[in-house]
Amino acid sequence: MIAWSKGLGKRDLNINFAKCDITRGEGNVYLNGTLYPTLWACKVTFTPEDIPGLLNFLFSRAMIGLFVRNITGVFTYFRDAFILRRMGKKPIKGS
Repeated sequence: MIAWSKGLGKRDLNINFAKCDITRGEGNVYLNGTLYPTLWACKVTFTPEDIPGLLNFLFSRAMIGLFVRNITGVFTYFRDAFILRRMGKKPIKGS
């Protein structure tokens, strides 16, 4: 995800959801990560009221199109996160 702030000028801040810590508590879901290139800690809180908006976003034409065009990234993620980890191997760099 790319975030933008008016106070930062033309700099984009990137957060990699695959590298974030996701926790649940008090009826909310918390996403903790780092915004690059600044190395700022970032915390995103999803509440039950966010679910309809998230579903609308996930099933929008734009998001489905992005998913279909980048389907190989999904397979790479599952291979690194589940298959290689269970076999005791480290993910392949650069994939």
